Amino acid sequence: MITEMTETKKRANNAPLCLFEGAFTPGSVNAEDRTCEVRWYTGARVERYSWSEGRYLLELSMESKAVNLQRLKSGSAPLLNSHSSYSLEDVIGVIESAKIEGGVGYATVRFSHRPDVEPIFQDVKDGILRNISMGANIEAIELLESKEGAPKVYRATKWSVHELSLVPVGADMHAQTLAYGEEGEADPLENLIHGGMEMGENIKNPAAEPGRTEAQPEQMINAEELKRQAQAAERERVTEILALCKKHSMSEEFIQSCISLDMSLAAVREKILENLAAKAPTTSSVSVGVEHGDKQREALESAILMRVAPGKYKVDENGSRYRGRSLVEMSRVYMEEQGLRLDGYSHLQIAQLALTGRTAMGGMMTTGDMPLILGNTIARRLRDEYAEMAPTWPQFCRRGTAMDFKEMTIVSLAGDVAFKDVAESGEYTSGSLMEASEKYKIDKSGRIISLSFEMMVNDDLGAFGRIPQMIASAARAKEAKTIYDILNESPNMSDGKALFCSDHDNLATTAGIPSEATLSAACEAMFAQTNLAGDPINVKPKFLIHGPKNMVTVKKMLSSDMLAAKSGDINVFKGEFVPVLDQHITDKRWFLLSEPAMCDTIEYAYLDGMEGVTTETQYGFEVDGVSVKARMIFGAKAIDYRGMYKNAGA
Repeated sequence: MITEMTETKKRANNAPLCLFEGAFTPGSVNAEDRTCEVRWYTGARVERYSWSEGRYLLELSMESKAVNLQRLKSGSAPLLNSHSSYSLEDVIGVIESAKIEGGVGYATVRFSHRPDVEPIFQDVKDGILRNISMGANIEAIELLESKEGAPKVYRATKWSVHELSLVPVGADMHAQTLAYGEEGEADPLENLIHGGMEMGENIKNPAAEPGRTEAQPEQMINAEELKRQAQAAERERVTEILALCKKHSMSEEFIQSCISLDMSLAAVREKILENLAAKAPTTSSVSVGVEHGDKQREALESAILMRVAPGKYKVDENGSRYRGRSLVEMSRVYMEEQGLRLDGYSHLQIAQLALTGRTAMGGMMTTGDMPLILGNTIARRLRDEYAEMAPTWPQFCRRGTAMDFKEMTIVSLAGDVAFKDVAESGEYTSGSLMEASEKYKIDKSGRIISLSFEMMVNDDLGAFGRIPQMIASAARAKEAKTIYDILNESPNMSDGKALFCSDHDNLATTAGIPSEATLSAACEAMFAQTNLAGDPINVKPKFLIHGPKNMVTVKKMLSSDMLAAKSGDINVFKGEFVPVLDQHITDKRWFLLSEPAMCDTIEYAYLDGMEGVTTETQYGFEVDGVSVKARMIFGAKAIDYRGMYKNAGA
């Protein structure tokens, strides 16, 4: 079976990447080393179509001079997920070795240890996933046979292998039938003839073709279109059968029998129901509509949240049936409303069923969406706690947006643009611009929260409140540390000098507590700052940032009408600054910062579309419970030193 895909980058001779199907050998799996033997090509002929040549057969020469295995043998060629190469997560392993023996291509692949790859490797070990696909770049072909009334036969005489992929639907290893590519994809024969190369340069014709009768184009296209539609329908049938059977954990023998007997999807569903009926608990005739089901899920989620934090969440009339129940009993009521009969089930069995879809007796069954509900509950609690923890730093920072993980450049502009008098009939003079830039990027961080069925049995709903609160607090602490580390550590700017230094005129020469004298000196220094062109920018400080050790001093300084030391003097700084108290400033140092809209200070950014904390839920057989991944993608950088001033304190 051959399919095609179009690459975004041009390949040698404009030759497209072709995909040739092969197979895993399940018995060759080494669980300890996470390796498996692969048969990626057997030398069989496959049927293809070219708009200029019509239907033809193609085979790949397995001679050593024709095949370039350099990339596969390098030890760095990837094992991909369904030929996807858009992100690093698409790489699920690596090709450790490759060879050709007896006209057959073999390779040894090693799977990644990443958690998201583990289910794939498990299905390979179990013999569920067996189909491997080879991505080949065909560079030259020759004509082998040309007989009247039969398709031409071509052989690829120069080609290379670039990657191997695990795919859901494999080829018919006996028939090796064609699976056409998507509309707009190039055919290798068509490409080599019309893609900028002469036919004689890439295609060798050993003999003329006397007496050949060409097929009518319209007839040929109609026939091929009908065949393409039939093959597309078959691929769709097999794909749907695989998805349906996997969802209900059907055996490999069951799956293969459905496919080989050419069963319709409706017939497969009926057969699955018959299979489940022998194992599953007795079900009632309750039918739950989509809208009603949504209301039930919302009711259960709100009931769990109300038990976690009674003062923050309320339960409507629909959720009143869950009030006063333990988490296990809530789960029992919900699953019985979905049609399951759970008479005689222990608390442990109900917890296992709710979280994994399995009982201790070994039966597999469909349980509705209890794991999703529990995961959503934890995730919602986490996001609510995160939103309620108002940080101190956004008020003196500027927000930006990161479109990707690449380093961002923030440019500051200045120059000689002052207005100058223009005499009568005089000319306007041109100004000049200058620029400076700072660079930073965002980073990814996060943790995983888990709810086990042991916690459910013990009715440990406190975990729904404590753990999300802890994770939300940790996320806010990560953000705050990133911001305050800039102030505390004074990193270098793009000019190679520390953020706070004498050359920047933003570091006090004499350390002292916030007072009339020290605040006056700080204001004078900030007002004296100039831009890149040397023009004054009149920076006015607004925020007085300090730690707990200066809390009393700052409060008195900014709130008292009179100065403590000199009772006859008025406190000119009363209400002049916005105090910002934060525990990340551990000593007596303090800072004055301008308003970000007036002068750049610190810029922070989240990944576009993933602001704050985002969550993902995982549940299933591999995990005895529900796991919620909390992720934050965040970064910050000092953009301009002119709007910031530091005093080391005393």
